[in-house]
Amino acid sequence: FRARIEAQKEGDCRFVYAALCGLALLERIIEYQAGATRTTPSSAEEAFRKIESLKDIKLTTNWLLSCQNLDGGFGCRPAGECESHAGHSFCCLASLALLD
Repeated sequence: FRARIEAQKEGDCRFVYAALCGLALLERIIEYQAGATRTTPSSAEEAFRKIESLKDIKLTTNWLLSCQNLDGGFGCRPAGECESHAGHSFCCLASLALLD
């Protein structure tokens, strides 16, 4: 959940949201191309499986939920490290919706 391994403090929910948005867009592109070019269903299914293999849904869900603070909002990092913020709450909730 970090941009760079060395940057421990750099990782936050915005990176997760951006990555999940990118994967969702890839899925839509594959759907579009499969319909437009009449790609065989097996090749589209294989592409979807590859995208799904990039997601660790349980780990990501647990990490996002650990960003929730006592006031019900979400901070940018787990364990109450950051105060709740509307932008971070949006990123966490939208990420959870994308994982569903």
